[in-house]
Amino acid sequence: MIVEYLRSENFDVAHIDKGLLLDNTLDTFSPDLLILDLTLPDTDGLTLCKKVRPHFQGPILILTAQDEELTEVTALNYGADSFLTKPVRPHLLLAHINAQLRRYERPRNNDSPIVITIGELHLYTQKRELTLAGKQVPLSSSEFELLFHLMSRPGQVLSRDELFSAIRQREYNGTDRSLDMRISVLRRKLEDTRPPYKYIKTVRCNGYLFLPDNS
Repeated sequence: MIVEYLRSENFDVAHIDKGLLLDNTLDTFSPDLLILDLTLPDTDGLTLCKKVRPHFQGPILILTAQDEELTEVTALNYGADSFLTKPVRPHLLLAHINAQLRRYERPRNNDSPIVITIGELHLYTQKRELTLAGKQVPLSSSEFELLFHLMSRPGQVLSRDELFSAIRQREYNGTDRSLDMRISVLRRKLEDTRPPYKYIKTVRCNGYLFLPDNS
């Protein structure tokens, strides 16, 4: 049903029902976005997400029948960009796909600096890559977008509303914890998990700021 619906919306869709076929499909089809189901006959979507994230630069959406926070946290830790519970309404899925594709393209505009450097961090906006002390750090597209917003305005407090809208394309409802989970994932990837934080500081009741390089 999902495949037929997306094709009716003029997407080119490659559908596979076994995880072992994914690597070959990525090589031959070169998709802009992946939709992974958690339940597959030979593996699961989380395992595939963790496997392909280091070399797949596009958005990854996870579909699951499990509406559990732990599963969503694991998906985010493995590099997923969006997490939807089945059965998902086709129009909602389409909205998530379009939002992720817009987000993936946005930092590539000509007004963005090619490289944002703060300390040992180098964020390459055109290649959508991050290095820490010369070592590449894999990022999902939403993690890149969040870090791009923070590093573009070092020393400036960015509200939860602003950051949430940037990565989720909708207003913050005051209860959604996905932004905090993504910040935690970013801190882990930046090897900055214990306060006082070196890079991303929580500003109580306001939001987050990226600390400028004071070295």
